[in-house]
Amino acid sequence: PSLITNSLLIKDGSDVTDTLGQGNGGNLTVDAQDVQLIGESKDGQFSSSLSSDAVLNKTGYAGNITIKTNNFLFKDGAQILSGTFGQGKGGNLNIDAKKVQLIGKTRDNQFSSGLFTSAAENSTGDAGDLTIKADILRVEDGAKVDVEGRSTGKAGNLTINANSIRLNNDGLISANTRNNNNSDTEQATININSQELIMRDGSNIF
Repeated sequence: PSLITNSLLIKDGSDVTDTLGQGNGGNLTVDAQDVQLIGESKDGQFSSSLSSDAVLNKTGYAGNITIKTNNFLFKDGAQILSGTFGQGKGGNLNIDAKKVQLIGKTRDNQFSSGLFTSAAENSTGDAGDLTIKADILRVEDGAKVDVEGRSTGKAGNLTINANSIRLNNDGLISANTRNNNNSDTEQATININSQELIMRDGSNIF
């Protein structure tokens, strides 16, 4: 599916998702001037999100998620996630924006705002790659940009091309393969190309 609009607002735990069975999932494309994902449901059970998943016990591949926008704001635990929980490969996540801001966590501090590709525990499919192209990237107040492999599936690679990158107050860019069995396979490489990289107050890249 494609979402073409001037402004896209997803809040209060709302979700746009593509979860699939045996067949491959379709690609999700968002083309908007402004994209905002904010907060979680009132009961704290669901974060506002865009997601595409290859589900448990199924073989279909997840679709890719592509966001093209001028201003891209995530805050208070909102997430974009492309993952695999089964045999199918997770989709790629591609962000093309002028300004990307990822800010904060959920109210209980359990879940970070952020962008994620993942091969989950007990999955065998490979995770997709995560690519960000932006003039400005801000990751602040515990927000994350993360690729990970937690089972036998490979973690994806993380590529960031931005004129300015600022991580502030526990902002995190990470690639996690600590529980992954593909130790002899190249994966989860972080590639950063930026004219300005500033890290403050406990922020990290690892």
